[in-house]
Amino acid sequence: MVYMASNDLRRCPLLVGRGLTHAPVRKGMCGVRGGYPYSNAHVNNMQMRCALLIVAMCLFMTRSSAVEFTEEPKSDAAAWVKQGRQMFFQKQYKEALDLFEKALDQKPTNKDIRILAATAAYWARRPERAIDLWNRLYDTVERGRDEEWMIEQNRVMTLAALGKTEAAELAVERLYELRASTKCPAAHAAKGFVRENLFGKNMRAGCWEAFDERGDAAAIWTVLVTRPEGAPSSKTHEKQDPPDDKLIAMLAVEIAALPGGGTGFVFSEETDDASRIYKRWTQRPQYAEVRALILGVLNGSAQPIDEKIHKPAPAPLVLANEDDNAVPQEIRDMRLVPQAETIVWTAWKLRKVQSDITRLARITPGDSAALDEYFRDFNAKYPGAAVTAGELSGFVAKAKAEHVQAACAKIAKLLNRSAYLEFAMLTALNTRDRDIPPEIMAAFSTSNDFLVRQTTALILARHGQKHGIEILFDELQSADARGCELISGALEELIGHILDSPPNSRSQNIETKLKDWKSAAAIWRTATIDRLEFNPTPKPGEPSWTTK
Repeated sequence: MVYMASNDLRRCPLLVGRGLTHAPVRKGMCGVRGGYPYSNAHVNNMQMRCALLIVAMCLFMTRSSAVEFTEEPKSDAAAWVKQGRQMFFQKQYKEALDLFEKALDQKPTNKDIRILAATAAYWARRPERAIDLWNRLYDTVERGRDEEWMIEQNRVMTLAALGKTEAAELAVERLYELRASTKCPAAHAAKGFVRENLFGKNMRAGCWEAFDERGDAAAIWTVLVTRPEGAPSSKTHEKQDPPDDKLIAMLAVEIAALPGGGTGFVFSEETDDASRIYKRWTQRPQYAEVRALILGVLNGSAQPIDEKIHKPAPAPLVLANEDDNAVPQEIRDMRLVPQAETIVWTAWKLRKVQSDITRLARITPGDSAALDEYFRDFNAKYPGAAVTAGELSGFVAKAKAEHVQAACAKIAKLLNRSAYLEFAMLTALNTRDRDIPPEIMAAFSTSNDFLVRQTTALILARHGQKHGIEILFDELQSADARGCELISGALEELIGHILDSPPNSRSQNIETKLKDWKSAAAIWRTATIDRLEFNPTPKPGEPSWTTK
């Protein structure tokens, strides 16, 4: 379990803001008060985002971790359980554990009491006692069922608190196995699980991992950082809420448009006074690397690579000229409603960003030096473009469907669209996972940029349009080795592992090998594509297109 000294917290940038948000949280017996973002849009209003996070996490706690207790006959054990639950509810976890232990001594075979004791031991920061109780419960349950799912979630948190990293990872693997099982409906319905809680003096950071088998989750990991708000009254009784915790920051690893184009992942921090970016990746990072960043932000040692101080909401748009940052006449003449006009105008600002976004996708995974160089060059040449792209995602994510449709119809007809504008718009549309306008997808499918065409095809196929798969197979025939690697990854997501991996671009005789691989892909397409059938609700880990 991680503890932080009070002087660390005073240095922590998370704690030096103003107007920090009060976020009510649900009290429960298991888990963390947190959740997962509703979109991958970069939204500055932390209160709005975190309200949805808390609601989502409450659903997780209710469905996956809550324990239903049957009526106990009057006995000392029943009285101790009742008192223990009152103590737990008031966050007096050590006292609750003592009472549950007394009840367990009297009724050692009662599973409900053991669950209560294990949960209280975890929150009393006695993980060694908690894991002993959870392991004994684990030995008694039927494998592959909802009960194992509930216990394994708690074992993940407890093993992490004990610093047993390898054991915690094995428990995480078991959660994913249960999720893939047909015998565990609770796992299949879950949106994710709590990885761990990091404790410091007067603070807690709870890390939520979202299930992301299809690669389209808005945020993979979300960390809500909270601080206790006051102390419970001695007169508080069971039906009254103890004081709410104060939400002081949200950390997340999100899918986002990268500066210069391309989709990747960013490690972000949101407070009421600022938004910060600490790390960018072109490929999904490992949790161990993310955890190190979380600790760095919490103890104040991590330095942001990008920062935006929040300012009051802008005044209504003034219809003047572009130099005054106002809506240009050509967009005013479209006569759109304000919400659609804002989307078109924000996209229009990106029309001059002439960046080769395919170059970013071709950077070898793990080549941090090349990635950093690319970002430096892009930010120097187009300062503010990445922020504008993030704002575009936010506007599209929150707009009504009819306004997105109207805006997209106009954007599809804009002259001299840049590839960066197109990719930023695709990234914004991907936040909705619905209402994908056909006009703009048709326009982007013939873009001059390889990555725009590939991403358009992938989104089309994800929404059940076989034309998207056909575009990807067409792209294979003219792609180089690195391009084939990117396309084969998209095809594997959509239809499974139907082809061998393309030859490595550094291998000998690459031209011959690549020609043979493309020939095998063309043969598969001719023989099978007409028999592909779309499944809108695939099971975790299954492709969305299957062969009839």
